[in-house]
Amino acid sequence: MMSGSAFRCLIWLMPLMSVVVQAKLSEPTGQIEGRAPTVAGTLFLAIPNGDTVNNYAIMDDAWRPNDINVSVDTTDLTLSDLDGDCVSPLSCTATVDDAEDLLVWKINGTPLTTAQLAASFNPQFSGKTLTVSASAPVTALSSTGAPNTAVRVLSTETYTVMVPNPMIRVNGRVFPINTGFPRTGWQAATFDFLMDGTTTDTNSYYIYTSNQPWVTVSSTGQVSFQGTPSSSTKSVSITVTPRYGATENPVFTYVFTMEKWFMPLGRGGTWNLRDSIYRCTYNGWAVAQYLDIKGVGPNPYGPATMYGEWGNLLGSWSSGRSGYYIGGETAGTYVALNPYDGSLNAGASAAMCALSSL
Repeated sequence: MMSGSAFRCLIWLMPLMSVVVQAKLSEPTGQIEGRAPTVAGTLFLAIPNGDTVNNYAIMDDAWRPNDINVSVDTTDLTLSDLDGDCVSPLSCTATVDDAEDLLVWKINGTPLTTAQLAASFNPQFSGKTLTVSASAPVTALSSTGAPNTAVRVLSTETYTVMVPNPMIRVNGRVFPINTGFPRTGWQAATFDFLMDGTTTDTNSYYIYTSNQPWVTVSSTGQVSFQGTPSSSTKSVSITVTPRYGATENPVFTYVFTMEKWFMPLGRGGTWNLRDSIYRCTYNGWAVAQYLDIKGVGPNPYGPATMYGEWGNLLGSWSSGRSGYYIGGETAGTYVALNPYDGSLNAGASAAMCALSSL
């Protein structure tokens, strides 16, 4: 039989026992969840060699729209993490999944077809201007924290790109660049490149470099003869390169060799035939010959003649003269040339001179 004191002790311990029995450990907790890193910014486009595309870039003839991809360059991307996992000495990286890029090509606002995307720029888009934009998934990765990765789709800007179709325009006529023009010329003569094939609108997107000091090319593609060639400077190369990149290779090099050089004599004065002949025949000059100016036969405006190459441009520097003396078809004879249309006049007031050799 329990004594009274023991009974009282048991009663006192019972609440404590109850507390002990009711107490237990809570469920174990997992790792604290943070926030994933983020990436923002603008992607670039890349040409086949990996170089980035600039706005108003020139596309190589042999490339196809499908050859242009999103660049893996992450220079303009910004990485951040609200948990500080991108702050030094910790770090974050971004990776562009260019294999999953999506490009949108358009011409005049109309998307290109599958066939157009797979074909070379030339000839299908020669002289045309296109636009292209793209997007691709980008993965942001932090070296610490959890979660430590996230994927976001980013985009490029919309680029305007051009496909050249260079032509030459002289006195209103347009012809290809591979004709060898010009082989005749005079100081102050000019002609224009048409980089889109029809106008000078896109000429300023190119850089023109001449290898001879007597030939200059303006920023808008106008070629001008500012001096007199010699036998050592008569061969000319004009290199045309894109102003805004996409390729460092020249679009083309325009080459010609001057064979005949003319000079209208007597600006501001009037000379008879004898005086005109005398004034022409000095320092290697002579009176220009009819066959060099116009030519005869079934094609009087054929290659390597003044009118055959330039048309009726003599009027542009005739200073209002009605005629120039030139050598006739028969040796020792002279005729008067109308500088406006190449016809023959009854008289003249000066002579057309030519370098006797180049």
